[in-house]
Amino acid sequence: MVEIEFYAKNVISGVPIEIFWGLLGLFVVGLLVLIWWKGFKLGLRYGTVLLLAEWVSLVLCAIVLFRETSAEIGYNLMPFWSYWDYGEHSYFMEMFGENILNVLLFVPIGFLAGCGLERMTFKKVLFLGGGLSVVIELLQFVFKKGFCETDDVIHNVLGCIIGYGLWRVCCIRLLTS
Repeated sequence: MVEIEFYAKNVISGVPIEIFWGLLGLFVVGLLVLIWWKGFKLGLRYGTVLLLAEWVSLVLCAIVLFRETSAEIGYNLMPFWSYWDYGEHSYFMEMFGENILNVLLFVPIGFLAGCGLERMTFKKVLFLGGGLSVVIELLQFVFKKGFCETDDVIHNVLGCIIGYGLWRVCCIRLLTS
């Protein structure tokens, strides 16, 4: 558990505090303007899309823009390689932690997309999560900002699906009660 906490703190601390507070301020002002302009209910819906855009911005900042550059480019295109690698190395918890955090990083994206974007379907969530994840992995590869791997894409899409599923459960409960 210590390895997961260390990895999470490392990802979060990579974003300069000025960027974080700037995005938070932009969200608050944007939400107030949207509520004033579109009314409360529609303003909140558009505010959810704004929050989705800001979350994606934070993810890009943490994983690509403000991450240290590596000396060499690395990639692994074999799906689920990290699971096969667990038994062979002593850094099981570190790899497990990275996989869990890759899932958790995209849960808000699936949830917010379901809340804010009209007619969001399971198929669209797959394309949103997969497309965004592939773009991030390619940016990491091109700018030498991390290890480009299919496992990250798989875990990110899984997180998006979980987030969308949570939204569907919440939405169905709200509509039936």
